Amino acid sequence: MEIEEAFGIYFRKLENSSKNDPGSLLRTVYVKERDLEGLYVNGSIDQYGYVEWRPVHQKNFS
Repeated sequence: MEIEEAFGIYFRKLENSSKNDPGSLLRTVYVKERDLEGLYVNGSIDQYGYVEWRPVHQKNFS
């Protein structure tokens, strides 16, 4: 199994586990530097500084 396939399986499992709570996505602490990478769901930051996010496939630029 390649690493990309393993990550795909891992993130699908995470997304499916968040579906047990309807309307709930994965959550993490907001990091301003990552805001432009397409990870965060717009407008989802809460009063505690957490934000909903979705995995985004990144290309290797090396």
